[in-house]
Amino acid sequence: MNNPAPSHRAGPSAEEVRAWEATRARIERGLEQHFPGIVAGYGEYTGNWFAFDRRGPMLTAATPEQLAEQIRRARQPHPPVPYQAHPSANHQQGRQW
Repeated sequence: MNNPAPSHRAGPSAEEVRAWEATRARIERGLEQHFPGIVAGYGEYTGNWFAFDRRGPMLTAATPEQLAEQIRRARQPHPPVPYQAHPSANHQQGRQW
């Protein structure tokens, strides 16, 4: 008895691939224009969106919207850390200037 080969889906059509590539390129350009200085992309292997930013670390997210939010948060200015002298700086406590 001959076993038939397992049926495999042929995969996306050429038209579907072209449509996805155009959509992906449009999203990448939109992110790059909205956030100057980043390089945006989509990882075919991971299925995640990513952005390289000269100002910080590589960011990844499941959707372009989540990636945009991560970029916004990463670019928010951080409040300055108040200066606190090291306790050993007070070794001459009785000194008056």
